[in-house]
Amino acid sequence: MTPALDTEQVPSAVLVEEVVWAVAEPGDRLEHLTVVDDMPGLFGLMAFMAAGDRQQAMVQARGLIDRAVLRTGALRGWRVVECSALDPGVLT
Repeated sequence: MTPALDTEQVPSAVLVEEVVWAVAEPGDRLEHLTVVDDMPGLFGLMAFMAAGDRQQAMVQARGLIDRAVLRTGALRGWRVVECSALDPGVLT
């Protein structure tokens, strides 16, 4: 994700994580979320979703992130640069 260009102060990774958790609904099936801001102007969100497959996990995560951007003033104007999913086996 990238912050809005006209943002006076970029929120911290902790705030971004709190915002996403705040808008998460049971149907999102979000299990874990980590936000990193180790590259200037970019925030990486790593979400672990309970899903049947990679495509479903990606749709769930993208829906959640889009909702967070639309519903919260702290992320107004932000945009998602990329959304992708990994197979769970890749993480072991």
